[in-house]
Amino acid sequence: MAPAMAVDQVVDDDDTDCPNATATTIQQGVNQASAGDTVTVCAGEYAEQVEIATSAKDGLRLRSQEPLEATITYPATVTSPETLVHIDEADDVTVRGFEITGPYVGSGGFHSGVFVDNSLRAIIRGNAITQIREMQDSGAQDGFGVVVGRNFLESFSTALVAGNLISDYQKGGVLVDGASATTEDNSRSLVAANFIQADETLQDNLAPNGVQVSRGADGGVVRNAISENQFSGNPDAGTGSGIILFQPGQVLARENLVAQNDNNIFLLDTDEARIDGNVVRDAIVFDGIFADEDSRDNVIADNSIRDSAEHDCHDDSVGGGSGGSANTWTGNDGETQNRSGLCLGAAVTEPIFVPPTSTSEAPEASRIR
Repeated sequence: MAPAMAVDQVVDDDDTDCPNATATTIQQGVNQASAGDTVTVCAGEYAEQVEIATSAKDGLRLRSQEPLEATITYPATVTSPETLVHIDEADDVTVRGFEITGPYVGSGGFHSGVFVDNSLRAIIRGNAITQIREMQDSGAQDGFGVVVGRNFLESFSTALVAGNLISDYQKGGVLVDGASATTEDNSRSLVAANFIQADETLQDNLAPNGVQVSRGADGGVVRNAISENQFSGNPDAGTGSGIILFQPGQVLARENLVAQNDNNIFLLDTDEARIDGNVVRDAIVFDGIFADEDSRDNVIADNSIRDSAEHDCHDDSVGGGSGGSANTWTGNDGETQNRSGLCLGAAVTEPIFVPPTSTSEAPEASRIR
């Protein structure tokens, strides 16, 4: 028997833009669709959470008929998980061309624009994902543009996150999170060619991150522009990061523009990552590129780093690598460093920040979600 032909389900919220519409809500269009179908959404505002769940929706293509003319926003009542587009155990799903936006009412939960949950090979492309944040900022560690996998749920996923505008989020732009730091099957994402920008005027109560790869997840972070991840509260209690790596798997961060974040590129308990060819500018509170004492065997190469508040190049590890660190620093162009051998010809200066003496006071806890 020949396979069924793919069908185009058409959604129009008010039946005025698309006379051939088969549904008035996106969820209705998704429910009517079969694996491999396309759901085309016509211009309008859709106040709903969209659930693309189970293998019955494998290969589904969810697209705005015209780029950014269809808007998905929070309804009055939100159910868990508090995401606007939830891809759950459905593989090869594409979400393209939407405005996906908050803000949302209340605090707590796990609000996100798109959540790829136990699903493989998702494509999140060409969307404007904005204002995934509370209506009134409480400082809850919540509000992400795109989430791929989630450690708390033992969920792992793979995705391409490319060509999106991700802005004005609360806690994070893109979170790639592994089910476990020791699990072989784990989250993996290529985060490429996105414009990722926090709104520093919203960050009185928490420290946002532009891109986080954590807990065994693999990631490629390539050719993104990432900025304004700043915590305007007490920097001793936490700082924002443009790119933060926390116990990741294999990571490549290459040819990104990372600027005007509290820390621009931050390695926390990170091994065997490669950080190369990035343009790193204007770290607001601390460092351009920072490797903590538990980060080892990383290669940090050919980056251009300037105008950092503390150091352009900073490494607190100890080993047989560059400058007595546990990492290889080579070909980096910077002006300040905390030890010789990290940035070519850079001056060695003392740190301006004395780390807390107890684990409970450490700022790292507020950086990670």
